[in-house]
Amino acid sequence: MVALTEAESKFGAVESRQEARRCADLFKRHRETIDGIVVTLPNFGDERAIADTLRMAELTVPVLVQATPDTPGRMSIRDRRDSFCGKMSACNNLAQYGIPYSLTTLHTELPQSDIFRRDLEWFFQRMPRCEGIAKVAHRRDRRAARGLQYRALQ
Repeated sequence: MVALTEAESKFGAVESRQEARRCADLFKRHRETIDGIVVTLPNFGDERAIADTLRMAELTVPVLVQATPDTPGRMSIRDRRDSFCGKMSACNNLAQYGIPYSLTTLHTELPQSDIFRRDLEWFFQRMPRCEGIAKVAHRRDRRAARGLQYRALQ
């Protein structure tokens, strides 16, 4: 997996133009081993940085966009993810940049769910070879970041 580390950006996330440039440079260095990109959205934020990363990386590989659902009963300002809206915003930016992408079966789904696992299997089948997966992680929540970084691509 090719992704920024927590030492390279806050929580390994891509949220700013500077982080987008850093991630795009990382992807360019690994372009020969990247067969697809999984965009993970555990919350709402500046989704334009995702499209900036992909545009600057100049990769022509499949892109899958995943968003994590809110937890019923934890919808306070402190706990709300609102990645439902974030996914619409991220996809709108990708469309404006002319970057093709695929969506998960459900608009929001947990990265450890069986449905998302099937979506990943479908996504991997679209690639000529499945050796390297790049990930544009957009996250500000350390709790969400850990789960997504390691579970989504197992």
